[in-house]
Amino acid sequence: QTRFATNFIALQSIYKHKTELQAMVVSNEWTNCAYYKESQAKKFTKVVLDQNFWKDCATVCQLSEPIVRVLRIVDSDERPAMGYLFGAFHAAREEIVKRFQRKKDLVKPFLEYMDARWDKHFDKNLHAAGFWFNPNNQYNVELRDKYNFTTSGVLDVIERYAGKDVALRSALTKEMKIFRNEEGDFGRSTAINDCSGMLAGN
Repeated sequence: QTRFATNFIALQSIYKHKTELQAMVVSNEWTNCAYYKESQAKKFTKVVLDQNFWKDCATVCQLSEPIVRVLRIVDSDERPAMGYLFGAFHAAREEIVKRFQRKKDLVKPFLEYMDARWDKHFDKNLHAAGFWFNPNNQYNVELRDKYNFTTSGVLDVIERYAGKDVALRSALTKEMKIFRNEEGDFGRSTAINDCSGMLAGN
C-alpha cells in the first residue's frame, strides 16, 4: 500500500513540474551536455515533449489522488483507521465518479477494480460498523443520513459474533440505540463537547 502511494505521489510531483521539465529539455545546458546524446536521454526528451504523455499523466493523477488520500489514512499512525476507512473509500469513489462524469467509459474499469479489491480484501460489515460507531460520523447528521445503510452492517456483525445468544444481541442493539440517540452518558455535556471538538478538528 505504501509503495502504491509513493509511486503515485511521485507521478503527481512530476506532473506538477511539467513546465520546468519541458523548459529543461530544450535548454542549451541540456542539449550541450554529453548525456543528451545517449539513447535513454533522447527517449526522456521525447517523452517530456510528448503532449499525449502529459494528458495521460493528468488522467492518472486525477484517478489516483482520491485513493492516495485513503491509503494515507490506512498507513497513518495518528489514529486507528477502522472508523474512517469506510467513509474515506466511498468518498474517494464518489469523487472519482464526479471528476469523470463525461468520461464514464474511461473510468469504469478503474472503479470495477476498486470495488473488486474492496470486496475481496475488506470485511465490509466490520468497516461499516467502524464507521457507524465513530462519533465523528454518528453525530454528523449529513454523514449519518448519507450512509444510513451502515446500520445493517452493524446488525450483521452483532448477529455473526453474538450467535444464538439472544440476550447479548438484545443488549448490544439497546446500546446502539443509546449511542445513536445520545442517551445516558452520551448525552452529557462533556461527551457532546468532546464530539463537537472532534468534528471541528477532523
